[in-house]
Parts: sequence; structure tokens; C-alpha cells
Amino acid sequence: MSNLYNEMIEFAKDNIAPFTTQVDAEGKFPVDSFKAIKDKKLTGLLVPKEFGGMGFGFYEHTQTVLAFANYCATTALCYMMHNVATNCLATH
Repeated sequence: MSNLYNEMIEFAKDNIAPFTTQVDAEGKFPVDSFKAIKDKKLTGLLVPKEFGGMGFGFYEHTQTVLAFANYCATTALCYMMHNVATNCLATH
């Protein structure tokens, strides 16, 4: 696995896992996890650098989603949908 995957596993352990039970039990959007994702600027993972993003591609996207899914499928799915939509906007 890549260094990014390992970094995201550690991030997820600290910033996603603590909220998984509450998110699942209440069936709610993972607000607390997304605050941490936003603070780490991961919402711009697929956004080109010229638009202020990280400029990564789909490989890095899949590694990040996979790492998040180890701790919370809900957060991973919401993050995946965010990135796909953001990538469409940045591309077109």
C-alpha cells in the first residue's frame, strides 16, 4: 500500500473512527468527520492545483476512500460522492 494509504489510515483512526457508532446509530451525515476532512484540506484531493486543490488523481482518491472505509463506510461513501462531484465541476 502507498504512504498516502497509511497516512489516511492513521487520519481515519483519529478523526473518523470515534464518530462511526453515532453516525450509524443516528443515520446521520458524518459532520464531525467531515470537519476534520475539510480541516486537512482533503475536500480538494481531486481539485487541480491551479484551482487551489491538492492535484491528486483517482489512485490517491481510491486509497483515501479505502482507508476511510476501514473505519466508517458512511464517511467513505459521502467522501467518495463529494470527490466525484467536485472532480466533475473542476473538469468541466
